[in-house]
Amino acid sequence: MRSAGGPDVGKETLGVLAGLGVFGGAVAAGIPVLFAAGAGAVAFATAYALTPRRKTPAEILLAPEVTQQMLDDYVRRGRGALDRIRELNLKIDRRTMGAKIDALCETLDRILANCEKDPSDIRAARSLPFYVEKIEEYVRGYVTLLEAGEHDRDVLQRLDGTEAMIVRATGKFEDLYKAMLENDLRALEAKAGALSMEFGSEESVRSS
Repeated sequence: MRSAGGPDVGKETLGVLAGLGVFGGAVAAGIPVLFAAGAGAVAFATAYALTPRRKTPAEILLAPEVTQQMLDDYVRRGRGALDRIRELNLKIDRRTMGAKIDALCETLDRILANCEKDPSDIRAARSLPFYVEKIEEYVRGYVTLLEAGEHDRDVLQRLDGTEAMIVRATGKFEDLYKAMLENDLRALEAKAGALSMEFGSEESVRSS
């Protein structure tokens, strides 16, 4: 992927090929090398100027208000947090919690896959990666509590509280996924709002 402001390899390649083609043809026709080189340079410049510049991910519009770069960042953040949650789940020896996290991850997988197919859904669920990262924080805290020991009553209550949160979150994510499949924008916005009530908003975290 070409970085913004960097060389456009496609344009340069076509320019070089055009220049070499003209140069080789001129030499074969008996034209002096110096003049052939000049003709090749002109051909290179002309081909380079006429070849459209390749758009950057930030310029490729996939849906209204959604660019390729937005989708790439969205999926990268979401899948990155999801992978870390799965790694943390390997450290959890409570079967009930492990199964709940597995169910949550499966739902999030489906949501992210759907966003790749229909990027327009991102508009109503912009903070989804943030919510997945918040869940990662909760699961990480759960693992830390487990390592501290389950026999303390306060620890057990906090573990149970996290498990209950995972169940609530899974239900809300399933509702969000259903609204995505139905292309129901109002329902999608409402379900995204429910997640905001559960986890807060990314904007408030940034401003704090």
